[in-house]
Amino acid sequence: MTPRLFLVRHSLPELRSDVEPRLWRLSEEGQRRCRLLADRLRPYAPRLIVSSIEHKAVETAAVAASELGLAHRVGEGLEEHHRHGVGFLSRDELERRISAFFDRPRELVFGSETAEAALRRFSDAVRRELAAGGEGQVVVAHGTVISLYVTSLHPEIDPFELWKRLGTPALVALGETEVEIVASV
Repeated sequence: MTPRLFLVRHSLPELRSDVEPRLWRLSEEGQRRCRLLADRLRPYAPRLIVSSIEHKAVETAAVAASELGLAHRVGEGLEEHHRHGVGFLSRDELERRISAFFDRPRELVFGSETAEAALRRFSDAVRRELAAGGEGQVVVAHGTVISLYVTSLHPEIDPFELWKRLGTPALVALGETEVEIVASV
């Protein structure tokens, strides 16, 4: 497979119940994992790394870009599904809400954005990035929007199962007609 786009789920953040998840920063282990991510990306010789505006994505991109000697920039519209103010959720509660989010994409079931709206926003952003930077670039984003995007291109994949499979970080390579989860560090 010749990947035309690499989607990366951000690395492991420091989970803090007193801070909104969109403001989380990478943990020490998350920073270490970014170096492993860079090693996984190196054989593909990416030219550019773009990230969402969220801290954990920016930090993931910055560490990986530094390891690879690449430029890094922030792209508009690549952020996670909008769920400001939801706060910290237990793993079980988060999974329950994410499952409902994927099951009912047109309904506002979690946060302030439907799955359909999040997919549209993220897809438009990826399209802009591909138009501006060409193929072979790396987009560092978030598990929910990556799962929405990948499964919109490959409807045979279950979005909730993909979401559960993506580690922190995870590397997904997309070809013209293929998808491969290259690494879940």
